[in-house]
Amino acid sequence: MVLLGASAIAGVIRPRTYTSSARLVLDIPDPQNVAEATAIADTGRAIATGLDQVRAAIDQVGVSRDPVKLAKKDINVQAIGSSGVLKLSVTDKNRTVARELADALATQVVATRLRVARSQPAQTLTQLQERLDALDANIAVLNTQIKGLTARIARAGSVATAAALSQSKSQTQSVLDLLVAQRSDLATQQTGVVTGAGSTPEPSIIQVAASPVKADPSEIPQLLGLGLLMGLVLGVGGAATVEALRPSVVGTESLAVALGVLPLGSLPKGKRNRQRAIAVAAERVLLAGDGAGTKKVELITPANAGELGPLASKLDWDLRALRLRRPVRAGQRDVGPNVLPFNAVSSDPSAGVVVVSPVVVRKADLDDLSALLKILKKPVLGLITYARLPKRDEARTRPAEAEQLKTFVFMDETPQASAPSEPERAFAPRVHPPTSDEPKTRNAGVSGQGSTE
Repeated sequence: MVLLGASAIAGVIRPRTYTSSARLVLDIPDPQNVAEATAIADTGRAIATGLDQVRAAIDQVGVSRDPVKLAKKDINVQAIGSSGVLKLSVTDKNRTVARELADALATQVVATRLRVARSQPAQTLTQLQERLDALDANIAVLNTQIKGLTARIARAGSVATAAALSQSKSQTQSVLDLLVAQRSDLATQQTGVVTGAGSTPEPSIIQVAASPVKADPSEIPQLLGLGLLMGLVLGVGGAATVEALRPSVVGTESLAVALGVLPLGSLPKGKRNRQRAIAVAAERVLLAGDGAGTKKVELITPANAGELGPLASKLDWDLRALRLRRPVRAGQRDVGPNVLPFNAVSSDPSAGVVVVSPVVVRKADLDDLSALLKILKKPVLGLITYARLPKRDEARTRPAEAEQLKTFVFMDETPQASAPSEPERAFAPRVHPPTSDEPKTRNAGVSGQGSTE
């Protein structure tokens, strides 16, 4: 929640921004695929985000902006599809400034590419011309030598001298032919550079930027999603850390296995479903108590787990209603409470124990409870887990189920029966007088009548 709130506040206090875009092409042949188009866009982005170009654009517009921040966050260049057309976008809090900066940066990119495109052929041509001039000088020297040798051969006085001069002339002619061939190659290169410079496309702006009509979309949804994701990651990580440092036992079955007892029921959050679950648990507590030979039940819970008084009252109420269904002697009725929260001072050694626990318990608390159960050495009837304990106003609001209200008879040995208890009055069936066709009987109900005649 804190991260979500911080994300929402960050989105609200962030000023509204506007984005304006210009379109341009560079002096690069058209790309053949998306990868080549992306490479061209990277070239344009590298030029547009250069600090020299950004400062020049800011000076041209005449505004005060941080060139470093502008280059890192507010300038973007991307290719349009797989074409060689680039979209240069500038974001600013002022729509007019955004438009002017986009145009100025596009101009800077084009000017930079033109400067680079024109300087390279000129430099190449200069180098080629220097080499051609050197070759021309050497060729002229060799031509002069060949002419001198030709004249000397004509004036030679002997055959041997003429043969020697002819051989020297032949070698000089070979060198001259090599230099002429090199000059021819350089001249071809020079022509190619001139031709290529004329056929290379020039960078240009094909669409100037326009003033944006609407502000950029709000980033609140993205920030909220990011805050939610970060909160989820931190929450899961925190829960895992807490669980590693303070392990817990989760679930009714896991708790029953850890304590070595049987599950008697689980109380949900809803009031009506919780009342039904308590009635079912009462039946199981009754059966478990019969099996253990105990009629008194003490509820025990892990440390600081909750108030057990309302649950004890409701279980006691349902247990009494269940016991009224059994034919027992009037003198053997239980008049005292059968279910009480555990109290170390007034605990009954003959009482059975029912563990009442939340569905998630720290393992350390569960170990303490297990140690206490071993110290008590009382029969553990089972385990009742809960998502929420009943409140005080739920203790005696639910009557017995309809199938529980069946006819039952108490067999009295004394002519005077004790007064019925409150649960007996609430759940005892109504006794009707016999008809004339039936034998007269005296039903021993809660009114304390005698035995059957």
